[in-house]
Amino acid sequence: MSFRRRVVSVLVLVLVGSGGFVAAQALAPTVEQPGPVERVHRYYGAGPSAVYDGDSGGIGQVSPLQFQAPGAASRAGVVEASFSYRTRGPGPFVVSVRVGEVGGERVTVKPGELPLARAPHGGSTTVRFLAPELVDGTTYEAYLGVNSVFAGPRATNAVHTRHVVLTVDLH
Repeated sequence: MSFRRRVVSVLVLVLVGSGGFVAAQALAPTVEQPGPVERVHRYYGAGPSAVYDGDSGGIGQVSPLQFQAPGAASRAGVVEASFSYRTRGPGPFVVSVRVGEVGGERVTVKPGELPLARAPHGGSTTVRFLAPELVDGTTYEAYLGVNSVFAGPRATNAVHTRHVVLTVDLH
């Protein structure tokens, strides 16, 4: 094989090899780099409640967790609540989180609500919700809520929460 053929063969191998490398890099999955997470939290000794007895009912609320979304762009918020609870009645029982601007519009939170298992002897759980678009520089309020339905004229549905830790992680 002549010197010229060897050089051409080496060049072809280098070009084909580097093209394969570039193609492999283009097909590789993009790795997302997490940004800094900022966290705010609040503890409630006695949390929200809901009681439906016969044809009347009531919902007990707690003061909201207020926080500001810092940064130069919209951020996502993950709202987590850990709590102990006790239920009475057949249910169903649900837990939800509401996030909104202070004195303003609510933000869409996903999921809207989650089922809460019956716990006549007490139980505990942790739930998470996503508030996907929080605008920078805006002050928000986050509320935890529990609820049930009317159980009928001679029945009671009740849910009471305690030892609530409400956390918002801003991503």
